[in-house]
Amino acid sequence: MVPAWPQHGPDNLQGLSTIYARKVKILYMFLDLHRLHLLRELATRRTVTAVADALAYTPSAVSQQLRTLERELGLTLLERQGRGVVLTPAGRALVARADAVFDAADLATGAAERVAQRLVGPIHLGAFASAGATLIPWAVARLRRDHPDLEVRFTEVADAGLQELRLGRIDVWLEQRYAALPRPNLGDLEEHVLLTEPVSLAVPTEHDHGGTLAAHRAAVWIGGPPGSACRRLLEALSERAGIQPDVRYVTEDLEPTLQLVAAGVGVAILPRLATLRVPDGVRIHTLDEVREVVAVTRPGTSARPALAAALEALHAAGDEHRERTGYLEVAS
Repeated sequence: MVPAWPQHGPDNLQGLSTIYARKVKILYMFLDLHRLHLLRELATRRTVTAVADALAYTPSAVSQQLRTLERELGLTLLERQGRGVVLTPAGRALVARADAVFDAADLATGAAERVAQRLVGPIHLGAFASAGATLIPWAVARLRRDHPDLEVRFTEVADAGLQELRLGRIDVWLEQRYAALPRPNLGDLEEHVLLTEPVSLAVPTEHDHGGTLAAHRAAVWIGGPPGSACRRLLEALSERAGIQPDVRYVTEDLEPTLQLVAAGVGVAILPRLATLRVPDGVRIHTLDEVREVVAVTRPGTSARPALAAALEALHAAGDEHRERTGYLEVAS
């Protein structure tokens, strides 16, 4: 039988025999979830500097936390390679099981919330630009009104949302899907379709040659960065229309896009959610293309009362926009 802890806890091993100390180390080894999160970030982002930049830490603070994790576990998790570090086999084995650890923590948190019957603590939403400007504010306002003890946070994320969700940096990610593009492989992530909306062609009123891409084959185009969802959509629809778009203005920001169209210097493809407030000088045509807005969560977490409340608020935001505009089709 192992004796009780000393008065000042497991870190105070003075006066214990060597054998007793070894028993303590084996029986009371613990895993700090924050430090495990940093190790998983390192496995994904490859460098300590990248992890520090992503989490707003200093590289030295990240390194210190990882050394503490090694010391707590009594394992070598990292080894030097050139000017950087790589995971050892033990480190890779730990990271491989990290998702299961965090999933279990989410389920435990949900169980505690249900017993307490009170929604508390942080919940982090992430979304692309047009949802961040429309659905998110309405949903956050509803959550703050109905659940004042929830600490709701929001981050606008371009195309790295699924990675941020898997890493646990956000709890709900709003994903956009276009019919013309391949569907992403979500694996075991859970999806909740919020709404379906048409895709629009935004053209200058004074240079409106029609409601098809082919009618604007000679126009200058405004598009997102290469590889972004909106740029890939423009390329797919242009190929279908048999045109080669001359993309001279590159931005994912909705306001500059619409202002460039209003100035008469280009045309753009935009989801209807991005065209709720259109400046003078812009005409909107509906294309034969649709976009789904989908809320994505980690497996099992949607059963958490706080996450369920967030999803309910996001669905309500979709309903609200349908009622206000009359042209958003909300998914059943």
